[in-house]
Amino acid sequence: MISLKDIAAELNISISVVSRVLNPVPDANARISEATRKKVLETASRLGYRRNRAAEFMKRNRLGVIGVFIPDIADALIANLLFGIAAKAEMLDFPLEIHPGLCESSYTEFMRRHCAQAASGIISYSTAQYHHPEIGSLLDEYCGNGGKLLILNDVTCEKYTTVAMDEVKGGALAAEMLAENPCREYCFVNDSKSQDANQLLPRRGQGFFQYMDSKALNARQISADEELVSLLRASVPAAPVGFFAGYDMLAMKIINQAGAMGKIAGRDFKLVGYDDLPVAGAIKPGLSTIGQPFREEGMLAVEKLVRMIYGSVEKNELLVPYKVKRETA
Repeated sequence: MISLKDIAAELNISISVVSRVLNPVPDANARISEATRKKVLETASRLGYRRNRAAEFMKRNRLGVIGVFIPDIADALIANLLFGIAAKAEMLDFPLEIHPGLCESSYTEFMRRHCAQAASGIISYSTAQYHHPEIGSLLDEYCGNGGKLLILNDVTCEKYTTVAMDEVKGGALAAEMLAENPCREYCFVNDSKSQDANQLLPRRGQGFFQYMDSKALNARQISADEELVSLLRASVPAAPVGFFAGYDMLAMKIINQAGAMGKIAGRDFKLVGYDDLPVAGAIKPGLSTIGQPFREEGMLAVEKLVRMIYGSVEKNELLVPYKVKRETA
C-alpha cells in the first residue's frame, strides 16, 4: 500500500507537506504553493495512493463509512444522484453503504444500525421520515455521539445541514419559459395525488406565480381534472393556454388527455413540465421542462459531509434548476 512517505520520497519533499495537501480539511494557515499542491495530487494519483479509512477512524471509535438513505424509486433523478454520490465518494476514498427505502420502519432500521455502528456520516434523502418523533430521537442520538448528518431536498428541516434544489427558482423558470410565447392565460396545474404535493409542488407554484405577478400576467391555479379538460378544449393556436405541470409525469398525462381531443402540445396549447425525465426528450413533440442537477447535488453532498466529518461547519445550499426548451413551449 502506498503511504505518505512513498509520495514524499518520490517528490523529495517532507511528509508533513504531503499530509497537508492530502488532508480533506487542510489547515487554512498552511502555506503551500499551487505548483507543489498539483505535484502532490498528481503523484498520489499516479502511485495509486488511497487513504486507510478503517485505521484512521478506528482511532476515533467510529466507522469510516458514509451511510446513504435514498427513496426506493427507480427513476433517472435518483440514479443521477447516486452517480454523483458514488463519484465524489470514490474521489475522496470514502466507502458508502446505500440503503433504499420509503417507509418509516425502513428509515428507523437504517438509523438504528448507523447509531450502533457509529458511522462517520449520513446523507439522507427523505421527504418526511425524520419529522417523526421516534426517528428524530435517533437522529439526535446519532449526532450527539459525534456523527455528521446532511439532509437532501428538504428545506423545512432546520436542525441539520441541507443541500436542496431551489424549487421556487425552478417554478419561476417554468413561468419564464411559458411567457416567451404569449398566451391568453397561464395555469399552474396542481395534482393533490402526487407524493410530492405537500412539499415540492407548493414551492414550484410559488415561484411560478411570483414571476407571473412580476410581469403582470394573468395566471391561476387549476386542478388536474374537469377544469383542465375544459381549458384544453377551449385552447386554440390563435389564443393558447399555457400550462405548467409540477412534474413531467403530470405533463405526460396532460399530453395524453389533449391527444384524445385532437389537441397537440406546442400547437394548440403551451406546456412546461418539471424534472427532465428521459421520456421528456423521447416523445414528439418534445416536452419543454425544468432540469435539476441531481448528479452535482450528490457530489456536493459528499464533499460537504466529508468536510463536516473533519470538523468543518457547513452552510445550507440551494442548487439552481435550469430550463430545457423543446417543442411544447
